[in-house]
Amino acid sequence: MRQALEAAAAAVDRSPHRRQIEVPRPGGSAWFELSIARREPFEADPPRYLMLCREITEHKRDEERLLRLIRIYATLSAANKVVTRVRNSEEMLGEICRLAVTSGEMRLAWAGMIEPHTHQFRPVAWFGNDSANLEDLVISLDPEDRKAQGAFAIALRENHPFWIHDFMQDPSLVPWHEQASTFGWGAAAVLPLHRHGVVIGGLAIYAGESDSFDARSQQLLLDMAGAIDAAFDRFSLEASQEALEDAIKASEEKFREITESTHEVIWSLDPRTLRYFHVSPSVQRLRGFTAEEVMAEPFEKAFRVDVAEHRKRQIDQQLVAFNAGLRNGDMVTVEENELLAKDGSMIWTESVTKLVLNPHTNIVELHGVTRDITERRFAQEQIERLSYFDPLTGLANRTLLHDRIQNGLDLAKRSHLPLAQLFRDLDNFKLVNENLGHDMTWATGCCWRWPSV
Repeated sequence: MRQALEAAAAAVDRSPHRRQIEVPRPGGSAWFELSIARREPFEADPPRYLMLCREITEHKRDEERLLRLIRIYATLSAANKVVTRVRNSEEMLGEICRLAVTSGEMRLAWAGMIEPHTHQFRPVAWFGNDSANLEDLVISLDPEDRKAQGAFAIALRENHPFWIHDFMQDPSLVPWHEQASTFGWGAAAVLPLHRHGVVIGGLAIYAGESDSFDARSQQLLLDMAGAIDAAFDRFSLEASQEALEDAIKASEEKFREITESTHEVIWSLDPRTLRYFHVSPSVQRLRGFTAEEVMAEPFEKAFRVDVAEHRKRQIDQQLVAFNAGLRNGDMVTVEENELLAKDGSMIWTESVTKLVLNPHTNIVELHGVTRDITERRFAQEQIERLSYFDPLTGLANRTLLHDRIQNGLDLAKRSHLPLAQLFRDLDNFKLVNENLGHDMTWATGCCWRWPSV
């Protein structure tokens, strides 16, 4: 103290001189401010000095608290910019740990996440000269584990911040006193981090001096943790949106793959305007027109005139019934019609249609699936022909003869007109009769005439 006074006196001139002095004492240092001014001596008198001394320990501590608060506030401000800029959790936590040390002038900052399956906590980001052993650190959160009683385990398990005001004076931290002494930790804060309100990790900040986290500093750190929580929620929402978009894209690709590979044409149109909303590319295999060409032409252009009018009336009646609640989306209509192909030919098709209410647009739409049934129609016609005509001669057989005679008898009975049947004898038909049988003889050798009206 005396040396400090002598040095201060030697340095002064006529203007006052102030100097702050730290004096060690039991329980901590004390700070004093010295104010020394030189007074003009009288004639041969020696120089005189005026000295004032006052203790400023509390004032000095207030200044330090204010500086710490300013540094923490600057860290919070920078952290808020980080959480709005980054797009993943590890990058965000790494940036915040760096800011806590470089901007907040902390000794060490590190953050970790809870592994869902093992329920253990592992560091994922850190910054500071004391972080050498963090990479291999694993913290158990099991309350039955005697090793899981540290600040981190308690804070995350009980979901509340843990404030360490004086590392070396806290009896619960005796196992970590040596480490704190080695690295110069005076105080620490452990903050749980959340996603949608559930603890998923934590952030630890270590200061070099004790009592570094007063009430206002604590609130700023809690605000920073809240900003990190909000970022985790945003990351989760963005991940869900990306997953949903990927699922929709995959579904659309699958739908496109199906609609492009199938021979059936999938389509939808507005039942009021009869304009297409969608036509699958497979329509080109069916009719020769591209989907764009079909969507650009009127609905009725694909049908014969009479069929087009019938389909319009049918759709209009179904729409009225649907709007009146007499028809729903489970009711389908099956129609067989000929459609015009690009080369001018007609193709037999079967269309299965139903009216549905689009939940996104609230518009009633007509959805349909159309398939080529030309071969089926040909097969049906062949079956019918074989049922009534002889495949060798092409003449009507006995079944058709009976059918026509019965129709003729019914008509004659209703109209009260006579019915005549004509038999014609054919030369050498006996050979046919003897070789092929009486049924063939009768089917090919008989004819009849309808009564004229």
